[in-house]
Amino acid sequence: MKIKGLSAIFWVLALGLSPSCSKNSETEVNKRTPREAEGANADPNRDNSGNGFGSGDAMGDVTFGALSLQLAKNSENLGADFVSNVVIVNKTKEDQTVIFGKGGRSWVYGAPDKAPQQLEPSVVVAEGSQLLTLPDGEFWVVRPEELGRRKAGSVDQGSITIERFSLATVQGNKEKIKVLFAGATDIILHLETHLAVLSVKEGQAILNQFEIAKLPVNPGASIKAAGRGANGSFWFASGDQVALVEPKAEVFSWKKIKIPLAGYEDYLQFAAWPDLAAKMVMGDAVLLQGDKFWSVSGAPIAAAP
Repeated sequence: MKIKGLSAIFWVLALGLSPSCSKNSETEVNKRTPREAEGANADPNRDNSGNGFGSGDAMGDVTFGALSLQLAKNSENLGADFVSNVVIVNKTKEDQTVIFGKGGRSWVYGAPDKAPQQLEPSVVVAEGSQLLTLPDGEFWVVRPEELGRRKAGSVDQGSITIERFSLATVQGNKEKIKVLFAGATDIILHLETHLAVLSVKEGQAILNQFEIAKLPVNPGASIKAAGRGANGSFWFASGDQVALVEPKAEVFSWKKIKIPLAGYEDYLQFAAWPDLAAKMVMGDAVLLQGDKFWSVSGAPIAAAP
């Protein structure tokens, strides 16, 4: 196992600046061998106080166009154990929905005439780790002490390169860490009292973390869903109430949004791609309520009999 390469991670608190610098490492891992994750080095060796990063101001409320949801086709053919194995449902792109399941399996949902495309795990992880498999061979590995991600551009020749990010400086209860969103370059974590958003772009990883009780816009008592949206935004939701954040220069612009769900507010999972400028959700939106999948497209959730 070879560890190589270091790059900076900037930690920015939403309220009350406390930036520091940490390191991520890269590890080559055999695809077929379970790996025992090694803690990435933490090195708070630079003080970035006064760099101008801040939480920004909360702007006025915005109501989006109501979603017209329909029961996903072939729902009657969905296996009884499928829903119980669902971990998260996310819009990873404007035109892509991924259903993450236990054991590292995932499904790409949304084809108008086909059942969701199953994605098999590309690695085996150690016990106690959560594997989230994405299209194109991408994935995240989540443990209370660190995150792992397939390095962009790494070549599959029997081993792959994983970028590893220490969670030593992340606030909240790491023993109750819950992934709300996982995309190719971003992951959003719920840590009981705090939210953390890690974005990896052009070799640099940037973490923003927020204390839930002090959010400039609070969507509700229980944040159940999160995701990305247009113009680099990210969002947190409870029912039809959404806190949407747009990074602008070195501050955040917060908006409180209502996405009318017409009786589906008590969802288990909600996946959407909101566009603040258009005041609407773009493309498909997918919702899991009880044991049923609902979506704007009504695309099949299972194969036809």
